[in-house]
Amino acid sequence: MLSPQEYEAYGIDVDGPVPLNTDQTVVVEDIDDILSSEQKHELRQELAEIDCNSQEGIVSMFSLAKAYIYNCN
Repeated sequence: MLSPQEYEAYGIDVDGPVPLNTDQTVVVEDIDDILSSEQKHELRQELAEIDCNSQEGIVSMFSLAKAYIYNCN
């Protein structure tokens, strides 16, 4: 198990090269809605039933949303 300090630095290569790009801005283009208003409402209702205060709950929410979107399209 990682200590809090190790967890904060996990995946960082302190001996690796420094990125040349100092611009921290990320631009994400808008996408079309993939769900109708009714589908969004139904998905929100299903997600509201899951406890999002635990790691398992968050994973369950992600899995449910992914499956819902996949099955709608």
